[in-house]
Amino acid sequence: MSGSTGRVRVADDPDGPGAITNRRGPEAAAQTADATGPGGGTEGAAEWFRGDIDGLRAVAILAVVAYHANLVGFAGGFVGVDVFFVISGYLITTKLVTESERTGRVVLLSFWAKRLRRLVPAMASMLIVVLIVSVFVLSPRELPRVAQSGAAASAYVSNILFATGTTTYFGSPTTENPFLHTWSLGVEEQFYLVWPLLIWGVAALAARAAGGLRGSRRRLGIVLGGVLVISFLISLGLTRSGNQWAFFGLPSRAWEFAAAGLAAIVVLPARWRRRGPATAAAVVGLLMIAGAVVVFDGADAYPGVRALVPTVGTLLVLLGGVELASGTPAPVSGLLAHPAMRWVGRVSYSWYLWHWPFMVFASALFISESPVVRVPAGFAALGVAWVVHRRIEDPIRFSPVMRRSSARTFGLAAVITLATLVVAGLVAWRGDVARTWPETQLLEAANQANDLTCQTFAKDAAGRVYCDGGDPDGSRTVVLVGDSHAGQWMLALDAVAADADVRLVSRWVPACPGIPVQVTNPLGLDLDCTAYQEDTLAMIEELSPDLVVVTQSATYQGRIAARDGAALEAEEQLGAWGEAYGSFVDTLTDAGVPVATIVDTPQLAVSPLPCLGRPTGDAERCAAERGDAFAEGAAIRDVEARLRAERQIPTLDLSDQLCDDTSCGVIDGDLIVFADRHHITTQWALAHTEIVRDFLERALAPAGAAG
Repeated sequence: MSGSTGRVRVADDPDGPGAITNRRGPEAAAQTADATGPGGGTEGAAEWFRGDIDGLRAVAILAVVAYHANLVGFAGGFVGVDVFFVISGYLITTKLVTESERTGRVVLLSFWAKRLRRLVPAMASMLIVVLIVSVFVLSPRELPRVAQSGAAASAYVSNILFATGTTTYFGSPTTENPFLHTWSLGVEEQFYLVWPLLIWGVAALAARAAGGLRGSRRRLGIVLGGVLVISFLISLGLTRSGNQWAFFGLPSRAWEFAAAGLAAIVVLPARWRRRGPATAAAVVGLLMIAGAVVVFDGADAYPGVRALVPTVGTLLVLLGGVELASGTPAPVSGLLAHPAMRWVGRVSYSWYLWHWPFMVFASALFISESPVVRVPAGFAALGVAWVVHRRIEDPIRFSPVMRRSSARTFGLAAVITLATLVVAGLVAWRGDVARTWPETQLLEAANQANDLTCQTFAKDAAGRVYCDGGDPDGSRTVVLVGDSHAGQWMLALDAVAADADVRLVSRWVPACPGIPVQVTNPLGLDLDCTAYQEDTLAMIEELSPDLVVVTQSATYQGRIAARDGAALEAEEQLGAWGEAYGSFVDTLTDAGVPVATIVDTPQLAVSPLPCLGRPTGDAERCAAERGDAFAEGAAIRDVEARLRAERQIPTLDLSDQLCDDTSCGVIDGDLIVFADRHHITTQWALAHTEIVRDFLERALAPAGAAG
């Protein structure tokens, strides 16, 4: 292959999040001499090199960095990770199949040793530095969580940690975690562990079967096809139910690697390796990747069917870059193989490692997630990435001493990993100790005083549990329902009800709306929420209270599903919310039970307790712009506001008490206002009982008398 995409050798080591390095360098001597070009026929004795793959890797990392920098137009930049997955599957399969066909075997220990030399030193250097810097940049409250994530990342299982957590890839507080990005490296390393075993097994069976290794590609194609179908079905099912394993888990991502593997072993006919078809395929592929970057966003159900777009697009670019029948590179391949693109592609692994911690620390220092803060941080990370690439990655990766012994490589990896775990343990210990220091006690006291535990639990005749408060012998009954955003008002309503001859029955569940809408949690459809909603409505009908107060978070968009569990588009989710809200109100009013509501609280950019505990944190810097604070959840707030106006529902809105004309503060006098990004403290709520009292009196007033 001539031109800038020249044919040099088969790719050997991982480069980029889940990628294989694909460049000229000190490792050339260790490359195979008889490679089979991906997507093409046997290349004979020549080694091969795809400069366009370095360029494609550059496209992927630029998309990811732009997305994390919050640049406009890159809302779907997270699909860059899918591009990396496909590149890895393509190159890894090529290498392993080439090795098995050339030598009749796959040397597993040698393969894994190469992966460890390539991945572990660079990863550990980032983890150790970031863990240490976290002590000086983040608050004591954040350190245990950061240490846990760092430890999981060092073992390449952070994707499992995040999949079993309570937050999503697209929302805080996960996005404040400097190790969030390591989830994809966990998926990759797990792929590197499993994939060679699969190809080794197929090669071993082929060697014993009729036709020997000549039929190994056909057998491998059948196996990969099976993996693709099963994994894609898993992905569809988990994505449909909103399960976080769909995004973070290898089983739901394996189909992307399998599809790439199939592309790597297929032999393209000569007519498909002409300039016209090859160029068309590459152009369409790049447009598909670009379209996903521009059109997709975090509110979309992902990966599922949508992941087909960047996956197929990447496959088209890879296949379009296979050497043309004429022996010249396709035009798009030459563009991707431009030296500047190849340079970015070569450092993509290091840049991926460092860009996100730089952005998280910059946001913590400047209390902003603006591109103005994050773009410079991303470029600063690129400089560090280049230094690490030259001084840590390559020297260890190409060390003759390490390359001569797989055992020595495994030993080095074990020592480095152990050192990282020790540092993570020390950082967690530092966080626990620092939380007892006098300067952090005010924040810890505010957190501890925000305990919403019910003081008196009770059960109705059907065994449904609720919190009994107010005046237990009151002549009137008020029921409070919703999620934790209802719970934050429980003590204030309890105090008012006790003085007003009112019994308060509180029934709320964290992350579960009180209205009958289907939602998901990180592990999928939240059937507990459905049971809670149904039982609560039945209890209300039996109690026949004088008033029901319903309130919940306005930030469920992205988690709202159809009643049968199917994923919904953004507008469909709003429609489902409005239908559930209206149905809840109408059902109760038709039964003669009035309904009132409390407008949801604003959402801060950062959690105030960690922010105030950071070295650069103070009340003014940790506050949020009013417009920004009400932007998150605005769509659901608008839906509810319209329904409240239509049905004349009594409403408590403390937005102007929580925020002035320009900002939403985190400290009011000597009170901390917010317990986290979206919950007010019970102390602040109790300090505003007079406003709550007025609301309750209006809501309980006879029909026509309420203001």
